[in-house]
Amino acid sequence: MICFDTNTLIFAVEPASGPHVSDHCRRVRHLLERLRDEKTPVILPVLVLCEFLSKYPPEHHERVMSALADDYLFFDVTPQVASRAALLHHEGCAKAVAAGGVPRQQVKYDQLIAATAVVAGVKEVISEDRDYAQLSGNRLKWTKVSDLPLPPPTLFDAMEPPTEG
Repeated sequence: MICFDTNTLIFAVEPASGPHVSDHCRRVRHLLERLRDEKTPVILPVLVLCEFLSKYPPEHHERVMSALADDYLFFDVTPQVASRAALLHHEGCAKAVAAGGVPRQQVKYDQLIAATAVVAGVKEVISEDRDYAQLSGNRLKWTKVSDLPLPPPTLFDAMEPPTEG
């Protein structure tokens, strides 16, 4: 079982513009296909869902949540998750991240995501912007989106777009 951070979901739905974003989008979409084929469960902490939904107008929230619920397991912040997050905080897992200039509130938010993943039994978190191994006291594997493999090239990848003539 794995967990996605918000940026992973955003790369899955973003229009692929620019080489950096385009590669990230292609990597995440390739991962989604692989996970679907392997039937690997993916959890979305409700904090990730909240942040993702903020990209959409409120009238689309039900439709977006319904679409996500078809493929992902939502995992809520429970008292057990809150306790785990507090434990991680007391162990000092957030100090190095905060020392790197990340705002304290953002570290706490991400630590709740890490705690949710730990309590849910997740082994790996996919995120481009945060070291979840460090945030979880090395209880989770962190894979950056930029480290995911690109999909294999197709015949069309090498072709130039047609010109108007």
